[in-house]
Amino acid sequence: MSERETTFENAKVKDLVFCSLVGNQLLETNGQIIGITAGAGIAFPLSVEMDNGNIMNFDFAGNYLNVKNAAQVLFWSNPHIIAPVRSKKKERKKLYIGINKIDRSSGAILYNTCAYFDRERLVRSLVNPIDHYDIKEFEIDLEE
Repeated sequence: MSERETTFENAKVKDLVFCSLVGNQLLETNGQIIGITAGAGIAFPLSVEMDNGNIMNFDFAGNYLNVKNAAQVLFWSNPHIIAPVRSKKKERKKLYIGINKIDRSSGAILYNTCAYFDRERLVRSLVNPIDHYDIKEFEIDLEE
């Protein structure tokens, strides 16, 4: 068995294993492979006797019986689980951007832009409401 082996195709009778099965109750126990059934069509060829005396059957991927889409529960040793860091809370907010086009009699066109999360505050902040302005609305994600 190599150090990086995670499945049981090369398992041998008397190899020691660890089972972490979650069902009606959590079962975490050591076990020993007591039989390997060879042949095509055998879905759960590994027979493992657990320390508590129960005999359980697994496939070569370490899955218990025929639980569909099940996670691996049989390992070569007790796996160390590292909890992921909690993701930051995201909040979706609307952002209003005002573009105030100031058309001066001299022909010069000036632009004044500003952004607020509050639409009314944005309207109040525009330089001269008589001038033409556009308000664009965007949704953005903010992280705390």
